[in-house]
Amino acid sequence: MNLKQKKNLLATLVVVFIIGICSCTKEQKVLKDVAGTWTIESVLSDGKIDDRTFEGSWTFDNCKMKESNKFNCNGMFNYTVTYMGNTQSATNTFKYKTIKNDNKDVQLILEDATFNISFPDEKLVLETLDSNPTQKITFTK
Repeated sequence: MNLKQKKNLLATLVVVFIIGICSCTKEQKVLKDVAGTWTIESVLSDGKIDDRTFEGSWTFDNCKMKESNKFNCNGMFNYTVTYMGNTQSATNTFKYKTIKNDNKDVQLILEDATFNISFPDEKLVLETLDSNPTQKITFTK
């Protein structure tokens, strides 16, 4: 291997290393940003305001990147739903992880649901990918 080939190989390895760091950084940022307690602001079903009234919060524990790909992150939800005068409350814990999809966007995966996750205007927005009807839940901190 001549000097030029060695330089090309080294440059390629550096680029691969930088891409690897950048991709982990995006997931780490999501884990950092989602940590804490978020209060439900609104729920949309298939893009329309849900007929039900939701009150409550979701809490995401601080989670390290190495834990995040194995459902080792912990969370809890606590909410009340009112519909046609009937009220139901639920409190439960859940495990979650993050992955990057084909578009390089980070997704939040609970044990039984997958969400696109975004943080517009200092809010948390979770949009379901695998439910019918689709749900879009907006939270404030």
